[in-house]
Amino acid sequence: MSIRPYLAYTKLSVKMALDPNAGPMPLADYISLYPKWRAGQDDKRSPIDMRIPWMTYRCIAFLEKIVMKDWKIFEYGSGGSTLFFAERCGELVSVEHDAEWGKAVHDAVVKGKFDAVDHQVIESVKASIPAGADPSNPADFISSDKNYIGCSFEDYARAIDRFPDDYFDLVIVDGRARPSCLTQAKSKVKPGGRLLLDNAERVHYQPAQRSLGSLWSVKKFGGPVPANRYFCTTRMWQRTS
Repeated sequence: MSIRPYLAYTKLSVKMALDPNAGPMPLADYISLYPKWRAGQDDKRSPIDMRIPWMTYRCIAFLEKIVMKDWKIFEYGSGGSTLFFAERCGELVSVEHDAEWGKAVHDAVVKGKFDAVDHQVIESVKASIPAGADPSNPADFISSDKNYIGCSFEDYARAIDRFPDDYFDLVIVDGRARPSCLTQAKSKVKPGGRLLLDNAERVHYQPAQRSLGSLWSVKKFGGPVPANRYFCTTRMWQRTS
């Protein structure tokens, strides 16, 4: 048996531990998650087929414990997470920016007969983006993805505005223009509710995270991700008041 995959896994773990925006994972998780990470290298299924969120295994395990049937959930970015939450919560609103991917998710929702899911596609729009606009600035509503240069995600990020404040038990930010989505979402989370950001280690997501302030307690879930070679950090805040 080759030791190379294990060495690669260890190298990724060390790299994550040394990243101040990510942090280490507990030793027990480091050991127990290796078989899943190794098997995931050969797993060719899409996130829709897997019916799990495309975020860290550690966060998925936590979500499996806490999500309840009466929860109201909003997610930016649809996929396997949509089916995962649809099976577990009472109301799910899902917004997707990619029309082709959104159709695949919609078809899976219909096939699964998940009547409590409100799934919609809100694409970016071509806009006159001012010089100096910054993906880290929530007020600019733009993505760092070079495929979306000159595109505004304001309609997408503001999709949550139609709901009253203190409405959702959980909001997931795992799509485009995440600093903007995180900022739009924070008032919509009820006291005791949770706000989740995937890939939270990315540098340009840090200012929006710092702006959450003292009303939130935070958990970090760093480590491997389903069907992905690389590690990331999923961060979850709970509103304390």
